[in-house]
Amino acid sequence: MYPYVKKVIETVVGEQMSFVITPKNNDNEVAHAMISHDLQTKIDFSNLQFSEYRKTVMATVSTLYNKFKSEHGHEGFGNILYMSLGSTADGHHSQGLQTWSIQETIERAKDRGYQMAAMTTTNPVNSRTAVKLGFEEYDRVDVVKINPSTFSHLGDSYQIVFYLIRL
Repeated sequence: MYPYVKKVIETVVGEQMSFVITPKNNDNEVAHAMISHDLQTKIDFSNLQFSEYRKTVMATVSTLYNKFKSEHGHEGFGNILYMSLGSTADGHHSQGLQTWSIQETIERAKDRGYQMAAMTTTNPVNSRTAVKLGFEEYDRVDVVKINPSTFSHLGDSYQIVFYLIRL
């Protein structure tokens, strides 16, 4: 597990908006995980090493959120839930786990009084899922890879897309 993921989990577990899905026949295997937290939750990443990709994603998400706040003011929208990581393990794709976890997270957010939910993605499949579930694209940023061999699955460049949905 990447150190930043461990730090996120340690910080947000108390908010009870994150969960893992295990296969019916193996509770020791994780098929899918969704990590979500209040967008204003502060996570201390000091002293952690990050890949260039992760640094770029974190900086871009911060920039997009700050743009949103400056244009709309956070207070007018109430609390915003941020779905910071949704990941499906190899061998468990195309089973609807990502769609279900986003839907479940939205329902939990509504139950807890959140006014909006946000997510970012570099994955076109997740973009289609977000739109299908009612998210609207707020903004997108084109990113050129610093080290092409590191993230070859993303091509020469990729986009980070910021989505929002009113709850």
